[in-house]
Amino acid sequence: MLAHLLMVHHSVLIHFIKDSPSEKTLLCGILRRLALAEQRHQPVAELLSRSYSSAAEGIRDFNLRLIEMAQTNTMAALDFARELATAQGPSEAMALWSSHARKQFETMTEQTRELTTLGQKVATSSAEPMTRGFGEALKGTS
Repeated sequence: MLAHLLMVHHSVLIHFIKDSPSEKTLLCGILRRLALAEQRHQPVAELLSRSYSSAAEGIRDFNLRLIEMAQTNTMAALDFARELATAQGPSEAMALWSSHARKQFETMTEQTRELTTLGQKVATSSAEPMTRGFGEALKGTS
């Protein structure tokens, strides 16, 4: 971007340095190097942008799933509280408690497994554009 801006104003700058050919040559060299540096760094900026976009999408999906899981767990706790309130005695309350604890343990185990898989997917998909881009860059240099 900076190199493009300087190239646009190249003729204006040359006009102000009209007395010294060496300054004109120096300025032209600087402008060429800036343009070349910008061309070389543009693919890296694009890779980072794609990687960020992929990561943001994955994190959004992860957070949505967390909210869904929190809702499921809250509903299970409310259902348990309702059932516990209608228990006819201590033995029924203990049976409800035991059943709820077992179900919640199974649910939490599955949720943990799902979040782990989703987290790995987010990490892989956000790194993939950079990995592919660097691989292509390395192929181009060999």
